[in-house]
Amino acid sequence: MDITAETTLREVNAFSIATLEALIADIDALRSAAQGATLEQDYPTAQVVGQAMSSIAGVRMQLETRRVALENVRRGWDGEEPLSGAGTFTPTLPVTPA
Repeated sequence: MDITAETTLREVNAFSIATLEALIADIDALRSAAQGATLEQDYPTAQVVGQAMSSIAGVRMQLETRRVALENVRRGWDGEEPLSGAGTFTPTLPVTPA
């Protein structure tokens, strides 16, 4: 997408959502392929792959959280109810007692 002076926020929002959806689909395909191959791996390899898949699952949650946030912006513009944030990731800082 080429952003110009004529590009609207709605167009940027739609392009961003489409990008996130494509990344999420690619991550889902990667995770599926890795899960299918786990039985053929030796134990140390399976451990490394499992750790990578755990990290990728976290990235997927962050992408989904952003997708829902952008979708809710669009829904607000269109006067629709927002999507539920269930299953999304909201990072929080640890709280230390005073």
